[in-house]
Amino acid sequence: MTKVRHVLGAMVLAMVLAIGSAFAEAETIEIPADKKDDVTAELVAGIKAYLDGNIAEAKSTLEFAVQLISQLKAQGLSAFLPAPIGDDWTRTDGDTQAVGAAMFGGGISASAKYTKGTDECTVSITGDSPMIQSFTMMLSNPAVASASGNSMKRVNGERVMISSNGEIQTTVNSFFLQYGGNCSEEDKIKHVEATDFAGLKAYQ
Repeated sequence: MTKVRHVLGAMVLAMVLAIGSAFAEAETIEIPADKKDDVTAELVAGIKAYLDGNIAEAKSTLEFAVQLISQLKAQGLSAFLPAPIGDDWTRTDGDTQAVGAAMFGGGISASAKYTKGTDECTVSITGDSPMIQSFTMMLSNPAVASASGNSMKRVNGERVMISSNGEIQTTVNSFFLQYGGNCSEEDKIKHVEATDFAGLKAYQ
């Protein structure tokens, strides 16, 4: 029993020393001028609230900082939406969003609308949502997809699912992409081909 106490005591001492070292390192962190923004302000405020013993305020402030970071990531998604597939097409970007976990399981999204006369294609990218996993499982099982009236196809090496209403869907890492609108299936496929899948795979 004495030996066990000694071991536990050593473990606790190691944890205390590690925490102390972490705090010492944190105190030496200097925030670069280009990073002094709303995010770092909220992070610093959250840490101060925690050190002051105000746990509820610390939790709220740090969650707000996470939401701001999600918004920044959502804005970056727009760069991976396809460019117009021809000079006669016009792209109009939609709103980028970062939705909290309380709505639809959370996630970030960006979208764009492409028009040519009365033809309209829409493309949306959704990420960081737990709902994406269920679709990924279906996409990896062609039998399940076919049973639901969908068809499968590869476009530039990416597996996509074409639903009975003509919408095209696919996933890349943790991102879910949808191609819809009243445009033809051929034009939707062209928008799939124009999507920066390589960039999405590397996006963090």
